Amino acid sequence: MKRTAFGPNGRENADLQAELEAIVSWRKGFDGLSSLTRSMDESNQLDVDLAILDYLLYKTTDSVLQARLSELDGRRPLEEWEKPEVKVQMTNAWLGFFECHHGADALPLNMTFRAHLLQFAILYASRLNRFNNFTSLGSLARIRENNKLRGDYWGRTPHSPTLKTPFDPTHEFPLQPSTLHAKKLKLRAALCVPDPDPECWAAHYYGSPACPSLYDLLYLLMQLTASRVDAGNWYPTTRWQTLAGEWMLQAVLESYLCHGASGESLINDIFGWGSPPREEKNGDNESARMLRTLFFAQEEAGKEIPGWKKVRRQFIDDLLPEDGSSSSFVESMEAASALHDIVGFERNVLVFLGAMNKSFDKPDLVQVDERRIEGVSEEESREMLAKMGI
Repeated sequence: MKRTAFGPNGRENADLQAELEAIVSWRKGFDGLSSLTRSMDESNQLDVDLAILDYLLYKTTDSVLQARLSELDGRRPLEEWEKPEVKVQMTNAWLGFFECHHGADALPLNMTFRAHLLQFAILYASRLNRFNNFTSLGSLARIRENNKLRGDYWGRTPHSPTLKTPFDPTHEFPLQPSTLHAKKLKLRAALCVPDPDPECWAAHYYGSPACPSLYDLLYLLMQLTASRVDAGNWYPTTRWQTLAGEWMLQAVLESYLCHGASGESLINDIFGWGSPPREEKNGDNESARMLRTLFFAQEEAGKEIPGWKKVRRQFIDDLLPEDGSSSSFVESMEAASALHDIVGFERNVLVFLGAMNKSFDKPDLVQVDERRIEGVSEEESREMLAKMGI
């Protein structure tokens, strides 16, 4: 049975575009003499439009994440009406409609965050889809430039070195093209990436400038998390630190084992995250502000959050040969790849993004849709819904 869009007895997802047009038409009031009395005042109209947008952002983000989890778990292919693309189009259209009528500044912090979260969820969930990855070479170039600026900033600040010994002195990297190709195909199979021509995917898309890498998206993950901190009532937890550290490790593995990276500069850049120095001459640049938001302790300004140095060091050490070990750098990275399963990591990221979507109160329309009003007893919830005629 098809899942409905608005409310438990609403219209089907196949009619989402018509639904948007109906909402816009209703919002404008009625033609003729009664239009003046039927129209809402601006403050009420803003509240209605915000409620609709909040609903769309929340439900579309959940749809994007659930679709990728279904793909990853090898469940049955989604029916057309279950796929998130139509919801993404509708949400994007409503967001443009909202900004045109109210301005982007009318969005409260929680909805600004939810909009950023949806953008990130779409980009992450579709990054390995060569036919529809929801980005462009231009936007990826801007992300990479921001990454470079952030890496340059980190390199100019005093901090403990990422690498304690020379990296790859025997020049094991870059790996041979045939080895890289085989590892790409293995990763595609593990992550259940749908593609009609896996050989073409591995040879021409994965690792190309058109494909967002985990290193590219690391900067956006940090931006997203900082915006959640700014929205209030949330602060980076130990679990977030672990996820961030593993993201860095997986970005290194992808870069060196699949994309053909070599040298130590990239691993230094990827792990170049932590609290900036207290006395920072360029403290107002975006990189410094983001690092302060994420890595300064909430209780003590200027002091790094507890545990981050240890978490970061553990993931760095997992990638490298132990002191006195006969293992090569390639063998150490392959061991790290086995220890930190990419499928488990992907699932953890999707679950984390889902938790971020639920880190604010559910939108009012979602509560009505689910027939459960938050903050009141079940009996009071039923009474409230009954008064609404539901």
